[in-house]
Amino acid sequence: QGELTPYFDASLRGSFTGIRAYHPKGHFTRALLEGVAYSLKDCYQVIQAENLDIHQAIVIGGGAKGTLWRQIVSDVLGIEMMKTKNNDSSLGSAMLAGVATGVFGSFEESVAKCVETEAYIKPNMENHKKYEKGFQRYQKIHDALADIYKEMEEEMLQKINQTGIGPQGFGGRVTALGKVCLPMAVSAAMHPLPSSILPMCFLWKLH
Repeated sequence: QGELTPYFDASLRGSFTGIRAYHPKGHFTRALLEGVAYSLKDCYQVIQAENLDIHQAIVIGGGAKGTLWRQIVSDVLGIEMMKTKNNDSSLGSAMLAGVATGVFGSFEESVAKCVETEAYIKPNMENHKKYEKGFQRYQKIHDALADIYKEMEEEMLQKINQTGIGPQGFGGRVTALGKVCLPMAVSAAMHPLPSSILPMCFLWKLH
């Protein structure tokens, strides 16, 4: 499915690197969680490059319900996470609609009535140091595999043009290479995700 920020490369794929026989299913699950966190850090660095002062993020979406995942993201980014009681990702749209239709008199009123803080997640800075090293490896793996993914994408498109069969028709022959180092798992995008892993989004707080 590719990756948007900061690569904007439709050919990027998800894969595992560093797999050994002793890695159980739990390592692969954590690889997915940490991989998404590294992808968020990729985006976070773009924001930092603009010299924006961000020291807290509001976590929303289904993934926000996972205590472990929230802590992993906080540790990877090295900033505090805030979880609201109602963290459905569509709440913000509903609040905007409420202001536009006169249900709320202002944006401030909509926040006061709809947003209630439930928890703060502080980063473990010892883990953050470890993740910084893992993130550097994650970037190296991306750089090493980007051209391979591009070749695979071009081959797939050629097959589609020749046979008219979509990628699902021959997806089983796609080789699982690169992108995750276990047990320090790294991945830009892992698809398909297990049904128990739901999307996680962030609202960056500017100060």
